[in-house]
Amino acid sequence: MAVLQSELNLKQPDELFEFTNGIAYDKRIAAQEIRVQKAWAEELVRLEVISRTDLDAASKALDEAQQLIEKNEFAWDIRNEDIHMHLENFVSEKCGIIGKKMHLGRSRNDLIATTMRLYVADSIQETITNLEKIIPILKQKAIETKHIYVPGSTHLQHGQPVSFAHILLGYATMFKKDLAGLHSAKKYALRSMPLGAAALAGTPLELNLQKIADTLGFNKPNINSYEAVGDRDFLVNSLNTFAICATHFSRFSEDCIYWASTPVELLNLSKRWSTGSSIMPNKRNPDVQELTRGKASHIIGAYTDAISLVKTVPTSYGSDLHETKQIFMRGFDELNAVIKAWTGFLAEISINEKRAAELCNKGHILATEIADFLVDNDIAFRDAYKIVAELVAKAQEQEIQVHELDLNFVNSTITSKGYNSIKEYNFTVEKAVARRINQGGTSLPQIEQQIKDL
Repeated sequence: MAVLQSELNLKQPDELFEFTNGIAYDKRIAAQEIRVQKAWAEELVRLEVISRTDLDAASKALDEAQQLIEKNEFAWDIRNEDIHMHLENFVSEKCGIIGKKMHLGRSRNDLIATTMRLYVADSIQETITNLEKIIPILKQKAIETKHIYVPGSTHLQHGQPVSFAHILLGYATMFKKDLAGLHSAKKYALRSMPLGAAALAGTPLELNLQKIADTLGFNKPNINSYEAVGDRDFLVNSLNTFAICATHFSRFSEDCIYWASTPVELLNLSKRWSTGSSIMPNKRNPDVQELTRGKASHIIGAYTDAISLVKTVPTSYGSDLHETKQIFMRGFDELNAVIKAWTGFLAEISINEKRAAELCNKGHILATEIADFLVDNDIAFRDAYKIVAELVAKAQEQEIQVHELDLNFVNSTITSKGYNSIKEYNFTVEKAVARRINQGGTSLPQIEQQIKDL
């Protein structure tokens, strides 16, 4: 007979438990659940509900269960539904009456709420560990490319020249923000411990909940038991953080796909981290980036799935909350798959320097530099802007870049607007980049500072 069966429900069909059991996902939270079980049992010893010898026996049984689960040798039964009842049943079979005593004062409601907080916190830490590996790779690539200049773009149109390192450091900045968000989400998950809330109203046992919270790594016990058992804000918040991180990888993917495309040919894809075509022998496809875009949609979907699910649950507990486990696991799995793939991909990318130089001679990317120069020669910026716009149009007619125009022609345009002529007209990508000296800019000293700050 399953643990929760009685004379009142002996005829429940297997089909019911096939629908209600969460075994497929609860396997993954076994380690955290066992930590909770042991911490609770320790307090039961203090209250003399069980003895120290009982606790040692129960702990040994729980350790055995964890080993069996990790080896995929544990005997699961859908009628036991979840990790909580499986462990209670296992301990009861190994230790007799001890297992039946351990559930005193608690509910599966506060158990799963506590276990999931620990699981989410551990999962976030794993994600942090994986994402931290990306930063030094980007740092090294920035060092390698700080003297390579490319067109910086808005709207996918060439705008101004930047160091390629500047772009890579932009993504390093995004991922550092993601790391900060992950640390915050982990802290949020551990801010309070639901254990002790029982089903919803709390427990009559005179427990030292702060001691249990300290043992498990929580900041404090729950503030309100009615709210605590149904709170999944920590899980939704974590998925939101995952979604933002995935969005950054998706945007990076868009850039890499564009840079590696045949018309651009700026990024050289590693042969080890790209694939060919089944029919076209000339192809090299950015599969990591295309799949990242797809997986980012799944991760964003996990966030919206979770928050949509939670919004329908009445205050306190509802079985719908079981579904948040698989939603979180899906988001976690997808994001960490992305991070691991990018760790290998980024380490082997290279830039086509010759093509970078060619691209810098397209799109009149020194136009803003020319406008700034005219301002330095006492021309109001808006007028300078209009003059350079005219010069760009003339350059396009001549099929040259705006900085290649003849000085006499440029002066004729300037003087026609009532301004004095200029004495020189000499602009280069290198000079333009070097002049961007503000904090966070693309000049070499600023790039080196940004590298140092990573």
